[in-house]
Amino acid sequence: VLTLARMLPAMPKLLKHRMGEVEPYDSVIESLLSLKSEGYGLGVLTSNDQNLVTAFLESHGFPEFDFIVHERAIFGKDRALNKIVKRHHLDKAQTVYVGDEPRDIQAAHKAGLKSIGVSWGVGGRESLEPAAPTILIDDAKDLLPVVREILPQ
Repeated sequence: VLTLARMLPAMPKLLKHRMGEVEPYDSVIESLLSLKSEGYGLGVLTSNDQNLVTAFLESHGFPEFDFIVHERAIFGKDRALNKIVKRHHLDKAQTVYVGDEPRDIQAAHKAGLKSIGVSWGVGGRESLEPAAPTILIDDAKDLLPVVREILPQ
């Protein structure tokens, strides 16, 4: 199962009325559709409003996610990840957390999960490298081959 931290653009409440102008990052939808078609599960952990996230995903043709979890706590993502693993009966060895900030990668480490750092988001490559993700990628097109590599089916 792929748990996505921030594969979506930041969507603070100020954007609520301008959601039609927000676009997903290049190749993200295609990559997620490919993952889903190969049988990988997908989930979202977000601090954004769950209804707003769902509307964004639906309006842009994202694949159906197995779960969308809203967590208000900015810190303690590792606890949220552990709850998700338990609630959805996930195997930690077969779960990877995708994030664009160092705290996402740190949360994955604390939760005992593999991680994929994505440089196209908030943090950028420079901030993600010191956090030591399992793998760091610069293009969403690399997501499927990387997931195949670290989560063999």
